[in-house]
Amino acid sequence: MKVSQAVVQAVKTDVTVQIPPTPRRISTRTKKEVSYAEVQAQDAEAVDADDTTSSPVKTPKKRGRRKKESKDDVEGNESPMTDLDDDSYAASAQTPKKRQRRKKEVEPTVYDIPPVEKKTTTFKGRLGYACLNTVLRAIKPDSIFCSRTCRLDTIRKNGIEFAKDLGKQNARDLSKLIQWNEENNIKFLRVSSEMFPFASHADHGYSLEYAAEELKAAGDLAKKLGHRLTAHPGQFTQLGSPRDAVVTASFDYHHNWIYPSVHPVSELLPLINETWHRKGIKPKQHLSSPRPGAVTIMEKRAHADRCYELPAELPDDMDLMIEAKDKEQAVLLLYRIYNLHPVIHENLRPEKPAASVVADAEELEEKHAVDLLAVEAEGDV
Repeated sequence: MKVSQAVVQAVKTDVTVQIPPTPRRISTRTKKEVSYAEVQAQDAEAVDADDTTSSPVKTPKKRGRRKKESKDDVEGNESPMTDLDDDSYAASAQTPKKRQRRKKEVEPTVYDIPPVEKKTTTFKGRLGYACLNTVLRAIKPDSIFCSRTCRLDTIRKNGIEFAKDLGKQNARDLSKLIQWNEENNIKFLRVSSEMFPFASHADHGYSLEYAAEELKAAGDLAKKLGHRLTAHPGQFTQLGSPRDAVVTASFDYHHNWIYPSVHPVSELLPLINETWHRKGIKPKQHLSSPRPGAVTIMEKRAHADRCYELPAELPDDMDLMIEAKDKEQAVLLLYRIYNLHPVIHENLRPEKPAASVVADAEELEEKHAVDLLAVEAEGDV
């Protein structure tokens, strides 16, 4: 079939795709109308001409550890304050936080204190203990006691100031002992003879003036509270000695029991007390008990942990020093037995299991022999 030229031309006209004109915009630089294709071409040329142009998509940089700046770097053009801030930021960012350990709550120890057998007395005087308070001594880590001491070898190595420092600590703690005693109705204390180590030594002795402030504080507190403080020579002064040279300036029930006097106690006490009255001093006596089962003289010398009875001959207004290993606990026990004063239950401690009497006697005899040898070696005997 023949198709006319007009029909072919009409068909061509119907199927022709009309291409829209290229979009155009106004250039911000030249203020002329340009097409988008021209804009893209211009941008590409600009990137090729200037390599320093930043890419619109930035790649995140990996943070590295900052190098510690040297002194020369700090002294350069950069501000030290800026460097300090940067270092602080880096340190805070890099230093891991320490995990804090939760403090363990320590519950107070509950002691089983058995009841006591009640007794009666007309005694109205003061009971005291010697040198050491077991409750305060057991405090950790800062124990409170007045008998810190050392050996002569330590003084030769560290100097006498080492011993004097111990003495000053002892003097400071004396006030703490007095205050504890006041809170527990104990107004009688014998001060340790070891408070100032080797203060009376022939070669290493020293004056106590350096501790005058601490001693005055303790004395003022005791005077204010009405407490009695006493002291006597150390262990080498034996009131129970069989030698006649021993002066009876005090009375000790325990040693009188070991070496009984010719006269009964009721006749001796007025004579002994008169030696105190002549000097205007209130007499004091000592009370101790041997351990149960003691037979030999050496076994009888060892003190029991506590005393359970006041002497029948005890004057009503006497100051009585309790010589017992449990120290203030022995006083508090007698308070409970005779209802002398109220006690703070939290400050009571149970008695320890009974120790071997023979072992204690052997230990005491061995210790006494060693002490004598040590003194003889220093030329004091």
